[in-house]
Amino acid sequence: MSIPPRPGPDWRFNAPPGWPSPPDGWAPTAAWAGPEDDWPEAPPYWKWWVRDPADATAAMPPGLTPATAVMPPDPAPATSIGVPPTLIQPATSTLVRLRVPLIATALAAVVIAGTLVVVNLQRAHTSEADSTRSAAQSQEQASAEAAQASMAPLADPSESADSESEPEAGTTAYDQATAIDALLDRSEPSRGALQRAINQILRCSGVSKGVSAIEKVTRQRGEQAGQAKKLDVDALDDGYELKDTLVRALTASHRADKAYLKWAKRFRASGCRGRTVGDSAFDAGNRASESATAAKTEFVYLWNPIAREHALPTRREAEI
Repeated sequence: MSIPPRPGPDWRFNAPPGWPSPPDGWAPTAAWAGPEDDWPEAPPYWKWWVRDPADATAAMPPGLTPATAVMPPDPAPATSIGVPPTLIQPATSTLVRLRVPLIATALAAVVIAGTLVVVNLQRAHTSEADSTRSAAQSQEQASAEAAQASMAPLADPSESADSESEPEAGTTAYDQATAIDALLDRSEPSRGALQRAINQILRCSGVSKGVSAIEKVTRQRGEQAGQAKKLDVDALDDGYELKDTLVRALTASHRADKAYLKWAKRFRASGCRGRTVGDSAFDAGNRASESATAAKTEFVYLWNPIAREHALPTRREAEI
């Protein structure tokens, strides 16, 4: 450590922070061994010598005194080095340089924290507003859908199938063939029930029951035609032609059932009197039945090879 010599008699030794204050007029001599090991190192560019307060006051501009020019010294613990402990004069310029950046940093941190709080509050307000708008839009959409559903016309039985009996679409040829076979099984009893109901009405025995039976067959046949329209046949040979013939057959049978039902109600109202052949409704039923039979014949021609390929029952047009 190099301590410059004393500039003059009006200068006194300025001990660094953490050093014990020397007695008045003390100056390091060649015999001085230097600072103790536990004394802190002097700050860079430390002013080892300062003028006495009287001289300093004289050198200062008017109105400025050492009390206003120099910050109060920080107390330092006294140590036993053979000199009386006093307050240590700190390096004023160094302390100022250290404290100003700290104050600026603290102010900047406060400003940043305040900005973050404002931004978070704005985000929370925006999120709440978006949630409110989304809920209102969802409610308006639900109301519109409900109003539209209430105005929708009732579906025709021939256009929609019973969800419990509707065949599931298959992804393989076997699945699709099995779905068609299940629909054919459900259609066969309808044909027999229709014929029995017509014969019962013609005998005037249980006419009302016969009319009810035709009503049931008509409803079932409409459902079966709707189910046929929804069959998947893309994996079957001539699948789309097969589906078309089945839909035509069941749709024609449904038309025949409705015509026969109209005849049956009129026949019952007349007290079992009236014509069959020659009646407009009965003749319309016969014509629709002939169309259904022709379509069934085409269907059976296409279906039976597929049924044999997948070990399913073959059919005759009278069984559909």
